[in-house]
Amino acid sequence: MGGPRGANVDVLAQRLKGIGATVETGPDGGPVISVTVGGRPARAPAVPGHNSANAATAGQLKSYVERLNRLKEAAADIREDIKELGIEAKGAGFDFGAIREVAKILAEDETQRGKRAEKEAILETYLAALGVV
Repeated sequence: MGGPRGANVDVLAQRLKGIGATVETGPDGGPVISVTVGGRPARAPAVPGHNSANAATAGQLKSYVERLNRLKEAAADIREDIKELGIEAKGAGFDFGAIREVAKILAEDETQRGKRAEKEAILETYLAALGVV
């Protein structure tokens, strides 16, 4: 693993060994890196077009990318709807920031409400100690 790039490879190999990887020299003289995750060998993602089994993998990858793009579009539409709702609420005289907080509180479960109440009580105590309230 010598040569000009060899120094970089050696540094990388040492770092990888530090996280439990093994680095050996392959038949072509290049590094072969083995990594285990949870006691099982890690598997690199297949390269589309590398062999016939990868055609299905490429199709699956394309499907995930398309779904992600559709979800991003839907999220953008929802953000726009929320923005319009805020404008409408403000026009009716409401504080939309307060409406957001109320919605957040109403969505909390009992554990979250208890933690919020505890935090508010501590804040009240500190403010009272400072003479603010």
